[in-house]
Amino acid sequence: MGSATTVCSDKTGTLTTNRMTVMQLWIGDSEFSSATEGVSALSPATKEAFCYGIAVNSTAEILPPKVENGLPEHTGNKTECALLQYIRDGGVEYPEIRDSNEIVHMLTFSSAKKRMSVVVRRSATTCRVYTKGATEVVLGLCKDMQRVDGSIVGLDDARKTQIGNDVIEKYASQAYRTLCLAYRDLDVPAEDTNNWSDDDLEKELTCVAIVGIEDPVRPEVPGAIEQCGRAGITVRMVTGDNITTARSIAGKCGITKPGDGSLVMEGETFRKRVLDAQGNIIQSEFDKIWPMLRVLARSSPKDKYTLVSGLMQSNVVPHGPQVVAVTGDGTNDAPALKKANVGFAMGISGTAVAKDASDIILMDDNFNSIVNAIKWGRNVYDSIAKFLQFQLTLFNELNCRKIHDEINIFSGITKNRVFLYVCVLQVAMQYAMVQHTGDWFKCKPLDGGQWLACIGMGFVSLPLGFVLRSISVKNAPNWMAFCREVDPETVHDVTSGRGQELWVRGFARIRAQIRVIKAFKKGLQSKALIKG
Repeated sequence: MGSATTVCSDKTGTLTTNRMTVMQLWIGDSEFSSATEGVSALSPATKEAFCYGIAVNSTAEILPPKVENGLPEHTGNKTECALLQYIRDGGVEYPEIRDSNEIVHMLTFSSAKKRMSVVVRRSATTCRVYTKGATEVVLGLCKDMQRVDGSIVGLDDARKTQIGNDVIEKYASQAYRTLCLAYRDLDVPAEDTNNWSDDDLEKELTCVAIVGIEDPVRPEVPGAIEQCGRAGITVRMVTGDNITTARSIAGKCGITKPGDGSLVMEGETFRKRVLDAQGNIIQSEFDKIWPMLRVLARSSPKDKYTLVSGLMQSNVVPHGPQVVAVTGDGTNDAPALKKANVGFAMGISGTAVAKDASDIILMDDNFNSIVNAIKWGRNVYDSIAKFLQFQLTLFNELNCRKIHDEINIFSGITKNRVFLYVCVLQVAMQYAMVQHTGDWFKCKPLDGGQWLACIGMGFVSLPLGFVLRSISVKNAPNWMAFCREVDPETVHDVTSGRGQELWVRGFARIRAQIRVIKAFKKGLQSKALIKG
């Protein structure tokens, strides 16, 4: 994490609170913001289609709060919890609906289809299919629309386009995640649907409602992302939301800013541009996109893997490929988590497969924890660099004992007791500082293997010094003289002059020392004569 340059983050639960709430309800040209108002205004037929579709096509649960006056506990998918909370606030108890309806067939959610369905028995010869999912996908499968009063009207392409512009875009611009709920009645025994394909069951649907769900941005996220920017780290958001919602959330988080040229792209467009027919990355095309890419909307786990792989292979920037950290919570995120330099799995919402594939588990599913990991990573990186520099300095003291072409740096070392005392003192102080004074010097104790690794890296300076001393300066090429274009004769003259100057200084120092000794002796002799 100390070298990370890019963070590819999920949105839900990482950048946002993952405490979702239904903010808007649209049913047949009517809009409601209050759950009490919305549910109570529905006719019995529309109310059944809406509430039953939420209750039975879900595995989430709402439990009583753990503390007095606290919020209800949401377990399971947070989007489903928001829907269940909405109908409960409207006076409908979803457990009773589940108990009174038998599910005979279930089509689980997949990121490829972006929808899920259940088949419920209504009578011996009839059944009903309840479907919910991404608004654009489910609405495209509908042929009718049910109004508040229970009436059914046709839904052609022009009307779908109008709903997309007037409802979906409006909700998305407010950073609401939109879901479409629909159903279909079949005049066949429920058991016969087991032989039907998913596409046969999920077609010719009747649209019941479109809901706008808000997942607020965590208060600390904008500041954390700003910190990343100042530290030279680019944050990219990878989400399954539509492009308008994703752009709005990215703006609130500070990932994109007005006028900064940030690129927001959908997963389908991204795939078409950067992948060839065999699914391999076209690196030249990828390098044109990623420097300004900040948001990947309506993306799949495969898109996340492609993004991570392309970033790690790119050499478009001078300092080399990107060092990528990525977050993930689903089983399908495992390839991207393994591929990235650092993989973060969600400790709360993450699956066991995602956790096993990751390097670090975020126990609070919070983006701010990633920033803390970057801080500690850089601190450790800097500490290692400083420690190695210190080790190299200590070992280089041995090299400095000999100059010119003397090979054995240990020759006569036992005669210099002061040097030995200094070395022993340095080693002892270093060990004590690292192992026992962590709070004072901000160090973490090292185990035996880490100590050996540090000593080994420091020891490299000894053979390196031996090699350097073994190189004859006389036989070196002229261009190596001081690594500059200097005339070798000039270098020789300068070197000779400096040598003579050193000799003169040495003789002058010896003369001064002799005079001091003579004066000292004369003083002692004078004292002896006086006493005598």
